[in-house]
Amino acid sequence: MVDEEDEERVYNILLVDDEPEVLKVLETVLDSTDKFECDIYTADNGEEAEEMLKEESFNLVLADHKMPGITGVELLTKVKDQYPNTVRILITGYSDLEIARDAINKAEVHHYLEKPWDNAMVIDTVHRELVRMAERESAKVTEVEDVVEALRFIREFRSSIKSLSESHPGILSIPKDSEGGRQKIIFEFESSSEFNKFSFELKNNRDLKELHQARIEDVQVFNNKYIVTVSLKP
Repeated sequence: MVDEEDEERVYNILLVDDEPEVLKVLETVLDSTDKFECDIYTADNGEEAEEMLKEESFNLVLADHKMPGITGVELLTKVKDQYPNTVRILITGYSDLEIARDAINKAEVHHYLEKPWDNAMVIDTVHRELVRMAERESAKVTEVEDVVEALRFIREFRSSIKSLSESHPGILSIPKDSEGGRQKIIFEFESSSEFNKFSFELKNNRDLKELHQARIEDVQVFNNKYIVTVSLKP
């Protein structure tokens, strides 16, 4: 759930369309809602939007598909690659729908709106995706201060990779090849509390820190599960 701090948050939104009147309408529509607070920026082509993305951090980018130069799908694909946490919404005309759908996987857009759109739907869609973005952010566990106890099995890191894989059913994979002399192990946790316990033990186990130089390389939340990549020196 989104807390009160998130509800009072001011979001940066970038609107991209080559038609000035469309940009004006969208800006007016989003400015009129009391569902969320936002600062709105506009760009009339993909190239200008790319430059703005380099200079400013945006929570959401809403782009028309059919534009001269860089299309909306191409722009949002770049946003996905360079700013993966930014919400991506595509606007497409009915005649472009099949083409846009074929390209959805490239940009991994969070939603698309068809022309002509309904103003209430635009507001509801943007609001829903901003809420989801805030929930994804809150689900990413980056702090260990709230951890109460640690998982004991992590101590088996000190023994061997094999014993670890046999003792913890949450391990997804242990790649055979090491990278830069470091071994990577991928874990799956059912909840944030499980991951918190794991992180606490990893952080505070002296042997893991000093002998194995263990560290968490990556955390992703997928279907309410935590996929965690840990690397260590064998």
